Amino acid sequence: HQSTPNSHITNSSSASKLPKLGNLRTVPLTDILGVELGKRTVALRRVQTARLVKEEECFSLLTRNGTLDLECVSVELDYDGAIGSGVGSQAGKGNVLLSAVRAREEFLFCLHSAMASKGMRLNG
Repeated sequence: HQSTPNSHITNSSSASKLPKLGNLRTVPLTDILGVELGKRTVALRRVQTARLVKEEECFSLLTRNGTLDLECVSVELDYDGAIGSGVGSQAGKGNVLLSAVRAREEFLFCLHSAMASKGMRLNG
């Protein structure tokens, strides 16, 4: 299976301080059927998971092969003034804290944009 650039979503943790949870997952954009915000799946509602995961920081990608449940985390980003998106709305240099809730919003915005650029529509 040959893929084109920007045709997949890949979930992984870098070798930085972030914990690596689960395995690398690649989901072709064409397999994504929709998004459910919050704890809507059985996996996210499990007692042991529900205590650790906040409703506003998680979401599930609904795919042809099931769901991919994701939890967003807050991260500190280096900002050099070159970012033109909403994340880097400050002038100058420094660090910007991206909250987990904002990370979820930014990811979903990018997902919608990527799908729209390929003539696809996301439900949810």
